[in-house]
Amino acid sequence: EENPKSSRVPVTVFIRDMNDNFPEFTKPIYEVWLPENSRVGTVVVKVQAHDPDSGDLGTKGIRYTNLGGSVADLLSLDPISGVITIKEESPAFDRELVSRHYLTIEARDNRGQGNRNSVQLILNIEDVNDNTPQFVHSKYEARLLENQSDFDSPLIVEARDLDLNGTMNSQVHYSIVEWDASITNFTVDPTLGLVRPSSHIDFETLARIQGGPPDVGVRTLRLILRAHDLGSPSLYAEVPLLVYIQDINDNQPYFEHEVYEQTIPEDLRGGSTVLQVKATDEDASAPNNQVVYRIQSG
Repeated sequence: EENPKSSRVPVTVFIRDMNDNFPEFTKPIYEVWLPENSRVGTVVVKVQAHDPDSGDLGTKGIRYTNLGGSVADLLSLDPISGVITIKEESPAFDRELVSRHYLTIEARDNRGQGNRNSVQLILNIEDVNDNTPQFVHSKYEARLLENQSDFDSPLIVEARDLDLNGTMNSQVHYSIVEWDASITNFTVDPTLGLVRPSSHIDFETLARIQGGPPDVGVRTLRLILRAHDLGSPSLYAEVPLLVYIQDINDNQPYFEHEVYEQTIPEDLRGGSTVLQVKATDEDASAPNNQVVYRIQSG
């Protein structure tokens, strides 16, 4: 045809969105660290997912619908915000029992009724200084001979701390915090726990200071040892150390006079008393201080 005619009219096409996308979390894996023994209400993590669909089919309609894993029943997941908090205290949050938990979080679009996706949450329990050092023994005892420079066998005290090994929380140092009032010459290596006398102990001096019954061959010194960790705040434990000081025969008897002289008549009858000598021994216990006499020569 010649001179064709045409006309135009605007046409509007409305594309109705379909739920063809899945929620995508902002991280492939969430890994967080939570101090052990955290209280109820403590925020563990906030997860977040996005969906490019529109309206409720997209990000607006995402709901966090499920939390699964070993401690899921102890946690609360807010379905809208994605915030996970502690809802119940439990030994499961004690690092010394379990140091890591694995959980799974689910997100669904369309107000929790549509497409779903999930992500892994790794929950690491951080160590805090919540364990007091504990001595291996409830009491330590040792024997030390008078004037001896060291114990017969090494005296080593030991305490253990259950906090995370290799950290300040579990590192233990030793000290002497209380002394027997009579003598204070002992030392302890702060890291090894090796206890040694710092000088010789004279039993007779100790006996004079302590008083009490005479002729006691063993005297007791009582010390208090402390083991403290290097965490903050520092925790400590104490234990008694009883050192039994034993007297040795280290003093010679001595006469009251250097020379004894006595004149006797030539006809003195046998069995008569000529003179009496007296010697003293400064050892503090029997039999070390008991004196027996005999004529050595003459």
